[in-house]
Amino acid sequence: MKRFFIGLSSIFILSGCIVEFKAPPFLESELISINATEIGKDIIRIGQAGTIRNEILQKWYQSFRDFGDKKVVFKVNEELLIVQEKEKNGNVTLTVIMKNLSHVMACQILEVPEEIDDSSVSQNKRDEGMYKVQEYAGSQEELRKFAIQLSKTATKFCAAFPYIESDRLEPWDKFMREIKQHLSH
Repeated sequence: MKRFFIGLSSIFILSGCIVEFKAPPFLESELISINATEIGKDIIRIGQAGTIRNEILQKWYQSFRDFGDKKVVFKVNEELLIVQEKEKNGNVTLTVIMKNLSHVMACQILEVPEEIDDSSVSQNKRDEGMYKVQEYAGSQEELRKFAIQLSKTATKFCAAFPYIESDRLEPWDKFMREIKQHLSH
């Protein structure tokens, strides 16, 4: 999984902007094992069922399974998790993990939308050569609120990992057939 995030981070760096926090937005007591979440359970169940056909995805699943018990996340809701990771410079970056009916996505925040009220946190922008860093500081509670808001509204760069789960897709397929049938009349 580390290689995956390194690869994603490399692509992210090339995109031009990194969002960092001077301190962790989430307290250790607020974090849970990713395996205790629905997303984590889905990834493990799907991997064990042998439905992952792609070799790259199988390696991703293996690395996820290997580090799953050690990886802790902040659970925003059943489809949205936040991983906070300390960087070499001491700052914290966020990875947003999302899912929908057919994909699990690991995402890096690209930019902070202008409409987000970030007056409660201070911002420092710095140029790191190939990319710019937006660094945020503030009280833990304000950083927490800000990080949750970012996870829901900011533009993200994501790697999407498809999975096949017929029991979840079946209701959607049935719904789409009904709409097509209704439209054809």
